[in-house]
Amino acid sequence: MVVIAVKVAHDPVALSLHGNRGRARPIFWCCSMPETETETEVAPIPAAAPKGDAAAVPVAASESQQYSFDDMRLKVGDQLQLEPPQSVTNKRYVVRLLGYLDGRSLMVTSPVLAANQHPLIEGDRLVVRIFSGQGAFGFKSFVERLIRSPFDYLHLTFPKVIEGLIIRKSPRVKTGLAVQVRSAGTDVEATFVNLSATGMLLHSEAAVGEVGGTLSLKFSLQLFGTTASLTLNARIRTSTALSADAASPQHQHGLEFVDVLPNDMLVLQAFVHQTLVENPHSIV
Repeated sequence: MVVIAVKVAHDPVALSLHGNRGRARPIFWCCSMPETETETEVAPIPAAAPKGDAAAVPVAASESQQYSFDDMRLKVGDQLQLEPPQSVTNKRYVVRLLGYLDGRSLMVTSPVLAANQHPLIEGDRLVVRIFSGQGAFGFKSFVERLIRSPFDYLHLTFPKVIEGLIIRKSPRVKTGLAVQVRSAGTDVEATFVNLSATGMLLHSEAAVGEVGGTLSLKFSLQLFGTTASLTLNARIRTSTALSADAASPQHQHGLEFVDVLPNDMLVLQAFVHQTLVENPHSIV
């Protein structure tokens, strides 16, 4: 199947919506047609004016690799994040994929804007970020055309270079959050510097136990604007002395969660997913 844009009319209203372009703007609509269909006229999508090469977008520092568009395995309805230049806004816009024409254009929904957010305009340069569940991807694109009828949506330039990182089975994200550790009847304040759905990396000023020992952990996560408090049991898998300097954490412990309740597992997975979507660079 291919997604095509068919030019059906000229809309005089579009002139006032998109600025004084000097002529009425064509309306486009999207549909899916078999590749063997040849009777429908496909309207060309005007090429964007030269704006420089769409260079690669770092996704996870030096670990990122280049991928093809097909590697992202995008489906209609998938969520994408549009990141305008900092000079425009520091907000990210969440949109959904409507379709694409390979090598020509991506079609996405128009973002729903808050009162303090700036609308996108044609020619805006964007970083598009995608978290597919199997990987985090990013590429540069431009707003090529704003469409107002039959509903609001955008044409984005097709990516030339895509960078990404395929994520392991249980992705781990950077955190730096406080945790209360109970070991041998004693409570210790510590910090976990990264977290996955199956474990965490703990930094503490003193050793909290021996490898193979078990701990009780209490910590909170911010999830979709609410605070989720968790109490989990964990087994110490690794223990390393980092430094003799009293001003910095002296011990590092690799912990594996044990006997995690289903609801707690959902909270952990949702937090990791939310963190990756909001900040793909946080992956470890």
